[in-house]
Amino acid sequence: MGLFNISSLTTKKFIAYIFIFSIVRCVILFLLLEVMATPDIQAGYAPDSKMYETLAKNIISGRGFSSDTNPPFLPMMLKEPVYPVFIALISSIFGFSALNGINGVNIIIAQILINPATVLLVYFIAREICHENTARLAALSICLIPTFGELSFFILAETLYTPILLFFMYVLLKAFNSGLPAYYFYSGLLLGLCAVTRVISLYFCAVVLLFIAFGYGKGLLFSFRFRLRQRFKKMLIFLIGVSLLVLPWIIRNGLIFRSYQVTTKGGLTMWVRGTIAESFTPEEFKAYLLYMFSGRLAQKKYPDFIGKDLGSFEYRFVNYAPIKELNKKGLSEGEVDAVLAKEGIRKALRHPFKTMIFSSIGYLQVYKSFVPGSLLIYTPRNRILREYIYPGIRLIFGFPFGFMVIFMSIAGIYLHRGEIIKYLPVISLIVYYHFMLFFITASPGGVQSFITPVTPFYFIFAALFISVKTDRGMLRA
Repeated sequence: MGLFNISSLTTKKFIAYIFIFSIVRCVILFLLLEVMATPDIQAGYAPDSKMYETLAKNIISGRGFSSDTNPPFLPMMLKEPVYPVFIALISSIFGFSALNGINGVNIIIAQILINPATVLLVYFIAREICHENTARLAALSICLIPTFGELSFFILAETLYTPILLFFMYVLLKAFNSGLPAYYFYSGLLLGLCAVTRVISLYFCAVVLLFIAFGYGKGLLFSFRFRLRQRFKKMLIFLIGVSLLVLPWIIRNGLIFRSYQVTTKGGLTMWVRGTIAESFTPEEFKAYLLYMFSGRLAQKKYPDFIGKDLGSFEYRFVNYAPIKELNKKGLSEGEVDAVLAKEGIRKALRHPFKTMIFSSIGYLQVYKSFVPGSLLIYTPRNRILREYIYPGIRLIFGFPFGFMVIFMSIAGIYLHRGEIIKYLPVISLIVYYHFMLFFITASPGGVQSFITPVTPFYFIFAALFISVKTDRGMLRA
């Protein structure tokens, strides 16, 4: 019969089914939220959404990459360019009105149409490193988790970044498996595209270069039979691919802002992290700790500290940053970012223990990345839904479900430890993200949103665990 009867389907039928199911799931979830959410909540909008729309509107109107709503429309480098360009492109296709601005519904429709790419790419990645049944189970798991469905109707960069990152990993595995230079070039291009969508992925370039340098290749194994000249050629081709998309944006920022980097998030992030560690009182620390586990409870117990706008109270520290004062001194956006980074590091070093505690608690939000975002943002009209059902779902899909999936993924790798070398590219990407998020991301909400693009990889290894247990059960029977 096969596992859940999915093994009996032909490959074409299985792909067709998960494609259709992905779109239907998105539509159902969206309609449910539109019906249940209170009228004051606009579906699809998070704190950064309006900025993305403003950037897209200014791009279409010929005002450049600016987040200003009024003249002189100064350029900015706080955000990466790909997602605003994507919004601008979709808006141009569906029709754009300078008076009404960006139509969020058009963006959501386009993202729903793209959503099946996440499921399909998980399936194709899993097929590269696992058996067919495991790949199908991993894809089916992604189909069933609401988080990956509703991601499509949030106007956030992660919506586009997730399939791009998955596509990069698929092409990279193809490159290692085949050894063809073209795949190394395409994987470099895709990593460059990832970096100008979410800069956090840029430094994974160094990890890939290490894999190539140590002879990782055909059969997804290490081999030193490859000549150094061959390895160097592959490294160079990969770097050219990355550079083609990243360097133009870095040069643009260098010429305008005298700062040769993709974005200016790093300095402000470090400053916020250091400032929180320096300024938190014991009572505020308790409120923050409670917020990590239940935002609603923290809001009730510490209303003055958490504030009315649940999920964005960390942003108040951004407003404390002396950006305007530094701008008055004639510093560019990039130079301001460098000053904030130095000051943030100094504050963190003065309070290393508090900084590490803050990082550790915020890092736990990784396990809440499996919670559908709407459960964190929307407030249902119905009292029973609002007070009983929603909190119950948050409890199930929060830490318990997150811990369970991560435990299963680790167990799946352990049970197949003889083939662990095949899994190393995917494992290294997961580890890289965890490392970066622990030491760089200041906002707990940032941890949760940034980790979402790599959570599909957990389900591949969790499927390994389930397939082993299922096979053993069938053998006993």
